[in-house]
Amino acid sequence: MFPLGGVIFFCESIPVNYHRHDSHLDLLSDAGEMFATLAGSADVDAVLQRAVHMVGQHLNADVCSIYLYRDATADLILSATVGLDPEGVGKVTLGFGEGLVGMALKELRPICERSASTNPHYRYFPDLQEEAFDCFLAVPIQRGIERVGVIVAQRSAPHRFKETEVIVLRSIASHLAILIENANALLNVSTARAAPETEASAELPRLITGRGASPGVGIGRVRIKGRTALVDMLRGDGDLAGAGAGDAPTLSLDEAIALTVEQLEDLEKELARRLPEAASLIFGAHLLMLKDTAFTGTMFEAIEKGATPLAALIEGARQYIRIFGSSKHDYIKEKAADVEDLALRVAENLTGTCDVQHSIYGDRIVIAADLLPSDILKLSMQRCRGFVLVGGGMTSHTAILARSLHIPLLLVDTPQALDLPDGIPAIVDGETGNVYINPEPAIREGFEARQRVFDEAARMPDISPGPALTADGTRVRVMANINLLSEIEPAERLHADGVGLYRTEFPFLIRDSFPSQDEQAQIYDRLFERMDGKEITVRTLDVGGDKALAYYDNAGEANPEMGLRSIRFSLRHPDIFEDQICAILMAAGERPIRILFPMISSHDEFLTVREIVRRCHRDLREQGHASERIPALGVMVELPAVVEILDGLAADVDFLSIGTNDFVQYMLAADRTNERVRDYYCPHHPAVLRALNRVATIARAHDLDLSVCGEMAHEPAYIPFLIGIGVRKLSVDPTYIPAVKQAIAARSCDDHQAYAATLLAETRLRKIESILKEREAT
Repeated sequence: MFPLGGVIFFCESIPVNYHRHDSHLDLLSDAGEMFATLAGSADVDAVLQRAVHMVGQHLNADVCSIYLYRDATADLILSATVGLDPEGVGKVTLGFGEGLVGMALKELRPICERSASTNPHYRYFPDLQEEAFDCFLAVPIQRGIERVGVIVAQRSAPHRFKETEVIVLRSIASHLAILIENANALLNVSTARAAPETEASAELPRLITGRGASPGVGIGRVRIKGRTALVDMLRGDGDLAGAGAGDAPTLSLDEAIALTVEQLEDLEKELARRLPEAASLIFGAHLLMLKDTAFTGTMFEAIEKGATPLAALIEGARQYIRIFGSSKHDYIKEKAADVEDLALRVAENLTGTCDVQHSIYGDRIVIAADLLPSDILKLSMQRCRGFVLVGGGMTSHTAILARSLHIPLLLVDTPQALDLPDGIPAIVDGETGNVYINPEPAIREGFEARQRVFDEAARMPDISPGPALTADGTRVRVMANINLLSEIEPAERLHADGVGLYRTEFPFLIRDSFPSQDEQAQIYDRLFERMDGKEITVRTLDVGGDKALAYYDNAGEANPEMGLRSIRFSLRHPDIFEDQICAILMAAGERPIRILFPMISSHDEFLTVREIVRRCHRDLREQGHASERIPALGVMVELPAVVEILDGLAADVDFLSIGTNDFVQYMLAADRTNERVRDYYCPHHPAVLRALNRVATIARAHDLDLSVCGEMAHEPAYIPFLIGIGVRKLSVDPTYIPAVKQAIAARSCDDHQAYAATLLAETRLRKIESILKEREAT
């Protein structure tokens, strides 16, 4: 007898050893590999059946079954089994909490019985013929607090399950979670079925599920980034013999180059209008290359020797791709992608295949294995409709940039997405994380109607232009997080109280070299002028970790999240840091600007950066380029180390801002961009909540302004808690402002405080999750 998850299990206890039949280490290893391989399979039934077969075989169980939970009908359906009558698959259902299987899912705990039929909750299905298998083990499958399904193992008496087997099946359930969640999504989505499908279309998935990283709907035709016959030839995988010989070129090579120059210059003008931070930077390298006689000269020489224009273009580009691609420096290797993109543009003009928008990605759903922030910018300028990123390869700033540009971005773990035929119609839904392949007209019409409603809502003014107040009149300031200058307009329209966080890294991330002091000052001046009179908090450069600079070689850090990032990067490169500080000071003038330093880990570190600011201010004053006033200087509370020294630090800082994304990540040692540990990234962990309360208490004791600017600030589940512990300033992406105001106004300040006290009194995650759900329901 032993306790597990608050339940007593009557199972045979044995000593743990490391032989295969006792510890099941091989099972765990095999399961991880198998589930990783099968996670993207389109044949869900086959995947589930293979899973139960493998688990049942390793556990030496007579029966192994998987039940999936359906949200829409609040029931469990038998979805795969070995050992029971297969006719029951898809037919046998259990209500939520019904039977031992339903109870395991409802209470989110394993149930292990020597004799299941003696349990009053036992539910018997005669058609399944399971009476011979009375030894019973059911383990819930969950992702965080979301219920996904149940895996069940059964044996004939007296071969009861051992405690090690219960533990092993719980581990297996964890491995299964992503796989089953995707299967469950397919089960819950009702899609229109075409009459008889052709053999070719039957091979294509109708729906690919993932998770949304940027909301919105994108409707268009698929284009796989970096997968065309031309790309294959550029990368050396295609034969150049006869390239273009059978097709009469629409233009000569020099005419195609001239047209490409004209198109790129037009794109630069459009970019300068929409994204001033990137003006003359994204396509500058392309233009310089086209005007470089060394680059184009070899192409014209090849044509004189008899090569077709297309073959000459590809061979000339290949040389540069090889040179750049062989570099040991990542930022040099990135240049190969620029050459590839440029050659594709010229080739499409040469052959007359470029569309009317002069874009190879216009009106397309772009599917790629990786996307950099610069990719997002370039593709957005070509008016692509949405992004699907396969198997990771995304920085958090890639998602932020997609949201800022209002382009849906989905993350999927389905490798088959990269094999979709070019040009097939698709719809991406950034809310649900679904990609609809070759959708039926009814589905397309539904999404088009939804998009029209969304566009109309986006143009509407905020329905509550006044200040955000709790039900009893307590003021909470709602600020805007700004990534790009283009976001100032929605922030103003939605009546933001100011800019609570301006992320300065985007001008660095989207360029191919460090911006100069003057270039930065111009950007800051435009922001300060537009928000003149309102408080603006500027965070200094926060790169490294998942925000890598393509042109800076970080020497392949083994663990970049714990490496040379944020303020550490700035202090390692004082020339870059001082340029930024001077640019902020020059643009600030007498405006109410505040400077925020990210990832501060010690009191001494803050004193060092404060001294740098004072020295820069003194030098600028002597040159007549700064006002008398030094901006308020604050610390971003992201590291647990700061909480322990905050009483002393509070004497020197002017304000505090909690970056909850990194704060949770470092408190719980869970990389928020790592899918494998996503369930460990838990903002409502009691240690996180108590640490946040401690920061708020210290800020209040020292009369320090305190804001929260991470994702917790816009999530309805956490806003009441933050107000309850004394936070009176929330900074969110502009689109969240109306919802945040609504959450603030829903209850009184006393109610928020009582709610926070209830959460702070708990030490168990499960209990806190229950309180959160109960609050959401009311």
